[in-house]
Amino acid sequence: MSRKLAIDFGTTNSVIAQWNADRRETVPLPGISTGMGENHLIPSLLYVRDGRTGDVMIGAAVQAGGYDCQHDNRLFRNFKRSIGSSSSSEPRIIDGVQWTDADAGQHFLRCLLKALPCEVNDIEQLVITVPVALLEGYTVWIRDALKGFPPERVRIVDESTAAALGYAVTEPGTNVLVIDFGGGTFDISLVRLSEFGTSEKQVSTLSSLLGGERGNIAHVIAKTGASLGGSDIDQWLLAEVLSRTKIPAHNLGLGYAPLLTACESAKIALSTNKDVEIIVKPESGLERSVTITRAELEGLMEQHGFYAALRQLLDRVMGLAHQHGVFKEDISNVLLVGGTSLIPSVQRTLDTYFRTITHGRQKIRLPSWPAL
Repeated sequence: MSRKLAIDFGTTNSVIAQWNADRRETVPLPGISTGMGENHLIPSLLYVRDGRTGDVMIGAAVQAGGYDCQHDNRLFRNFKRSIGSSSSSEPRIIDGVQWTDADAGQHFLRCLLKALPCEVNDIEQLVITVPVALLEGYTVWIRDALKGFPPERVRIVDESTAAALGYAVTEPGTNVLVIDFGGGTFDISLVRLSEFGTSEKQVSTLSSLLGGERGNIAHVIAKTGASLGGSDIDQWLLAEVLSRTKIPAHNLGLGYAPLLTACESAKIALSTNKDVEIIVKPESGLERSVTITRAELEGLMEQHGFYAALRQLLDRVMGLAHQHGVFKEDISNVLLVGGTSLIPSVQRTLDTYFRTITHGRQKIRLPSWPAL
């Protein structure tokens, strides 16, 4: 049976979806994905067990084995940030072999394909989302990662168009502001959808892109971004917990990674709860706990300039839009993508900003994923 699949490769989590009759659903990968019901997330983690042979493990298996807590250089996380970019992190030497973030990403993608509950030959269409500003670099990376897979069956859709299609915004020529606020980056793209309004025509094949044809990828009017995301909030929260418990960071030892994970979980919980308890387990000494309220988390974000940076980036992209003759009244929808956009204070800030510039007309559309 032929299958149509899509991969959304994210900084913190990735998702595989499939078309099942008239229904779209995420695909569970036992041992690799987490979650139940309709949402199956794959942690974007890769651990190199043997750098010479390329033996790796990915996703939830890394967490289940405690490999995300190891004090070595074999764990890759947030590796999406440098793929297709001119600025990338320094290569690592693992078992005498050089590994880059792009290498980790390629192994990650190949492992996902091997874990699918079907044979590669049964995949009629494989859709992969890419950052709109890094289309060319990502195209080359995907080609290398999918060696042996027929390029005419690989379809590329930029993340801004994917967000619009996910929200069922398909009107030709529509100006859409996509705010992608994930774990590692904060990107704002003002795009004009192509003159084709259907999801089938909003994608280009990998083979056509390799030939230099962009097809019907969305046109970018203005774009800006910053290395700011949910992982920064986790670090601020961790520092606050250490300050309250008066535990030096170096005393955590192997407890550092678990505490960082606990802070990430606390941040997520505070999107729905008013307070949460964080347990600190230093390598030596007594276990301690700290209670953090939602108001205190928001205070930390304010203290570190989070909201100021958010407003500045919004002002910047609107300024760029004005230079291209696009004004606030020309934007039909503001689409939020990424788990960080589900933090209540982030939503309030965006709501206030866009109610001001749109004269009270609410255009903000929220994602349905849990905060990450």
